[in-house]
Amino acid sequence: MVSRIHRLTLGELRKEIQSVTPAQFMNWLLRWQHLAPGTQLFGEHGTLEAVRQIGIVFRELLACESILPKWRELLMILRRLEDRGEVRGGRFVSGFLGEQFALPVAVESLRAMRHEQPSGETIPVSAADPMNLVGIVVPGERVPANSGKVVAFRGGVVIPNGERAAVIRMTASGSENAERWAFTMRISSAWKCVSRMEPHCFSA
Repeated sequence: MVSRIHRLTLGELRKEIQSVTPAQFMNWLLRWQHLAPGTQLFGEHGTLEAVRQIGIVFRELLACESILPKWRELLMILRRLEDRGEVRGGRFVSGFLGEQFALPVAVESLRAMRHEQPSGETIPVSAADPMNLVGIVVPGERVPANSGKVVAFRGGVVIPNGERAAVIRMTASGSENAERWAFTMRISSAWKCVSRMEPHCFSA
């Protein structure tokens, strides 16, 4: 009975969440860079750490990570974390089916972004960067990770090819840009560590 009441309460909490658009989420995700170099992640604790570092996770967001455990296996862990109040489940980003999970602080941060005015900031990322989510989170043709190309975002929207080259030349020397490039592949590395989970980590 207590378990049923708890699940009903979680259901009500999920209904309170107002989702953001994919572009708003992409703009937010590019700022949410909490991953420390050399992070090692294992089991349930590792999954929680990965959520802390990415902020929000759902099936499509992790679709390009072929080395991850299957989503249904991660889902069991994420639901347990939700039961304990360590993550929140809900529909945070519109346009995607299935369950989504986030840190409580990430939910508040994303909620605040819904009311922000576009800054016009341009953010370039390597095609090999985990933040290259064109064709996954935001519309556009996928840019292969091994292409050596650069993808640029403004307000969470991909900048067209014709405008991109000039944007990259303008931003290539900035220190902030250098920090962004240093962040490349760290999220992927963290999830590779998560993929080393032992079978007992997925037991009910």
